[in-house]
Amino acid sequence: MLRLVASGCLSFNFVNDPEWNHFTHKWIPGAPIVDRRTLSGPVLTAEVERITAATREVIGGQLAVYQADGFKNIAKMSVLTSMLIVNHKPYLLRTHDMTGRSKTGETLWGIVQEDWEYARKTFDVEIIEYCSDDGPDGKKARRLNREQIPKIVDTVCWAHQDSLVTGNLLAADSTVTKAVSESMDIVKFFNNHSGALDKLKLTQSLHSPGSKPILLFLPAATRWTWHYCSVRRTCKLEAALIACVVTYRDHLRVCAGKERKQIESADKVIDLVLNQDFWCRLQRIWDYLDPLALAANILQAPNCSFDKVILTLGNLLHFYTHIPDEDEVIPDQEIFILALLFNPYIRNKVFNGTKLSHTDLWHITRHAFLRFTGEQADLELLQAFDDY
Repeated sequence: MLRLVASGCLSFNFVNDPEWNHFTHKWIPGAPIVDRRTLSGPVLTAEVERITAATREVIGGQLAVYQADGFKNIAKMSVLTSMLIVNHKPYLLRTHDMTGRSKTGETLWGIVQEDWEYARKTFDVEIIEYCSDDGPDGKKARRLNREQIPKIVDTVCWAHQDSLVTGNLLAADSTVTKAVSESMDIVKFFNNHSGALDKLKLTQSLHSPGSKPILLFLPAATRWTWHYCSVRRTCKLEAALIACVVTYRDHLRVCAGKERKQIESADKVIDLVLNQDFWCRLQRIWDYLDPLALAANILQAPNCSFDKVILTLGNLLHFYTHIPDEDEVIPDQEIFILALLFNPYIRNKVFNGTKLSHTDLWHITRHAFLRFTGEQADLELLQAFDDY
């Protein structure tokens, strides 16, 4: 019962709920009904002691990496949680209530030392490395560690650094910032208006019968790589968004309301979706963010080691110093791709779907159509492309 409450993030009051007690009597006859005070008291204490002893059996006498980071819990309390990594596996250590405590390097360093002493006595481990983010308090605490206990290696959390680089990349260029902001406007418009969202789902079901429609979503500030995931999802829905706007334009213009400002806001989103330059810029941002998203998954893994960090950083440096300018791209590259695509015996069978998706091929087709005819692709061409 305690494990159910903990894994489900439930309140201890849950076990006194009449419906739960009825469920227990019906489906688990004879099972004892545990009071919340018992569950959060002696049962919890005994389980903590059992887990602590079992953890000591596994990691006792070994070398450990110590990590600590602060955040706000579900109750909006400022807390600091620490953990140990032993043999590439994480083990939670302690959580400290930081309410009313100053967020300084000295305060953090004091907590770190207390945690190290607790880890030695409780789990019989030797701390060999200290890892934290590069905030002012973490930076000061690591400096104090180098001065007082130099044998313990200190390092920044490179997953945090990767996230900061992503933020810097998005903010460094006004055109990038504008494109991402415009992408968010599209997401908000379709997600906040049920009429627009229904038409987008309908468009997807018509273009891909039998497949489940996918949705747009906004990035979360507390989730690494979510800007990348949000931009990628928007790019993948490019063809569906364009078809939706072309087909249901009149409906979309009034789905947010019939007032002038609401219609103007809808027109702005519609114009964005039909703007080829916008999609080119957003696709390029996706390409820029892709290596950082891959790096984040490597750098936040429990088994990430120094050699993997330096190799990952080296690969990032190589990628971002060898980005070809748009003028350097082979001018007829798209024509060769289309030559294969429009061979009826080959079509899209030879292309790697992860490198050239359905949307990518449509984008190339539309670009070539504009190049050769001087006209923007319309819904008829999109439908013919999908049928082909």
